[in-house]
Amino acid sequence: MSKEITQITSSGDRVSLFRKDKKLSQQELADAIGVSRGYIGDIERNRSEPSSNFLTLLASKLNVSVDWLLTGEGEMYRLQTGLNDLHATKIVQMYEALNDVQQREILSALEEKKQLNNLMEAVHQLQLKVG
Repeated sequence: MSKEITQITSSGDRVSLFRKDKKLSQQELADAIGVSRGYIGDIERNRSEPSSNFLTLLASKLNVSVDWLLTGEGEMYRLQTGLNDLHATKIVQMYEALNDVQQREILSALEEKKQLNNLMEAVHQLQLKVG
């Protein structure tokens, strides 16, 4: 993993990395999703947290993963799933309504669930090889 990516620790840093990956200026990104360039700049400088509306617009219009933007986990670009934009918006809004401790608990629980799923898949693969 490159040094640049390992130093990405905030949502603002990830928005900046995503924007640069898409080869967009702050103004071009702002125009694409209908916000001001100043708002993009404030997020990238960690002066503002991205709103649920901002995250939803980025995800729906530019296919970025909201999970990756919020946590840095997973892939930068979202996978095509059965989760529609309305559900994604509701999830982000509920997450934003939680306090910092509750958000960390949710992220921890999701990570534990992901690890459990990985273990279950490994056991299943072993069973297929043995059986």
